[in-house]
Amino acid sequence: MLIIAAHPDDEVIGMGGTVVKVASKGFKVYAVIVSDGTEGTAELIPESELATIRRDEALRAHEILGINTTYFLGIEDMSVQVNKANMKLLIQKIRSVRPLAIFTHHMGDLHWDHLATASLARDATMVSASSFFKDLGEPWRTSYFFVFDSLRVPLASPTHLIAIDTTLDAKLNALNQYKSQIKAIATFIPIVEGLSTYRGSLIGVGAAEAFQRIDLFPAMDLDFL
Repeated sequence: MLIIAAHPDDEVIGMGGTVVKVASKGFKVYAVIVSDGTEGTAELIPESELATIRRDEALRAHEILGINTTYFLGIEDMSVQVNKANMKLLIQKIRSVRPLAIFTHHMGDLHWDHLATASLARDATMVSASSFFKDLGEPWRTSYFFVFDSLRVPLASPTHLIAIDTTLDAKLNALNQYKSQIKAIATFIPIVEGLSTYRGSLIGVGAAEAFQRIDLFPAMDLDFL
């Protein structure tokens, strides 16, 4: 599994509970954090120092979730662009990790960094399967591409709901590792809990996370043949 998130903490908010479940079953989980997160606080902290703080927070959170390896692209926060250079950074990671499934933001999200990251992840996933950019590694066709929920604009038509009753506490613990975001996190946590409860009610459990599967590649055959 490879998670591609715009900012440190997006990966936890979007699918932290599911990550714990997947990691506990022995699957390897990788994360790419696209931006440096330096616009994530109103505190007067130098950007270089804040980037290091947010990186360290992410690593502590990811240890709780069970993420094996985290890659930081270091693109300036609030400035993530859909361009060839950034897409190539993701292609290299995809071809290196060779994931069975990729998870990222959905295209209905309102944050421009989230939208740019979603576009980059989608395009890089498709191009990674092609013969383009041979210098970035052997082509890799990812089997599954999913987008995760957003607090501001929840998925309208999720295709998958994953129960996180037993992993919600770990998700919230991971989210609380982002101490530099403590004011925002204090606002987010009740929303995270409320959305998790609502998603869980749809499948008869206490808490769940929602995903939508996107088919990026044509089917190879007909299931009934």
